[in-house]
Amino acid sequence: MELEELQSREGEVLDRFRFEVSPSRVAAFSAALRAPGDSTDVPPTFLQAAALNRSVVPHLALGFDAARVRHADQSFRFFEPIRVGSVLDVSVRLEKAFEREGGSGRLLFAIVESDYRDGEALVARSAATLVQLGGEAR
Repeated sequence: MELEELQSREGEVLDRFRFEVSPSRVAAFSAALRAPGDSTDVPPTFLQAAALNRSVVPHLALGFDAARVRHADQSFRFFEPIRVGSVLDVSVRLEKAFEREGGSGRLLFAIVESDYRDGEALVARSAATLVQLGGEAR
């Protein structure tokens, strides 16, 4: 994958899907984290459960080599509370691509943003930074 090719795809929507914030999903997520609260309290990192339920894996959709890709960073911004019972429409897009030199050679970065909407309202946005390591696959 060449940087210029990846940069030409900036802004491209990689996936769209719906995700239900059901009481059982919230309870299971909270229990896995041993988080206090009940199934009406939605933990801030619950949106990762939506990311794991999508049909498209962003680094593969971008042409990254799965053996050399790493998840370098994740951030969330919340604009409205996430509520149990909501059905979120999620749009995943390539926001930015760039490269840096590292100890193993060229590092190719992709920032993938996901918007979470409840109806028309943007309730949250997450950004994942993916990096494909240079050199040979390990």
